[in-house]
Amino acid sequence: MGHLINKDFLQTVGTYVAPDWIKLAKTLKIKNADIKAIEGENSDNIIASIAMLSKWQQQETRAEEYKMCTLRKALVQINRHDILNYLQVYEQQVLSLTWESELLWYMLAWVGEGGWYDASVYKSLKKEI
Repeated sequence: MGHLINKDFLQTVGTYVAPDWIKLAKTLKIKNADIKAIEGENSDNIIASIAMLSKWQQQETRAEEYKMCTLRKALVQINRHDILNYLQVYEQQVLSLTWESELLWYMLAWVGEGGWYDASVYKSLKKEI
């Protein structure tokens, strides 16, 4: 799926969830000692929230798709449905960019092998999806 969880993503989600970052941290099973350390190092909730999400991302070793699912479930549990809308739009954008990139590479490889390229074919395929 590409790189769903990157620095910009963590900063955006961290900013949205800042008032509830401790609830989210507990739901994501961040250790109490780690929560206290993050809280002690960061007086600003936004910075603390981003630090917590970064810690969670590093601790969670499973695939990004699993991480996104875990994050979605945790946001539902702390009643932050507003952030779920952002996640849905974000994932759709990443998937769209990934699909377009893969299609373009496929077409370039095909042209390189003696095929022909017609921009209208690309546009019609894109509209179908």
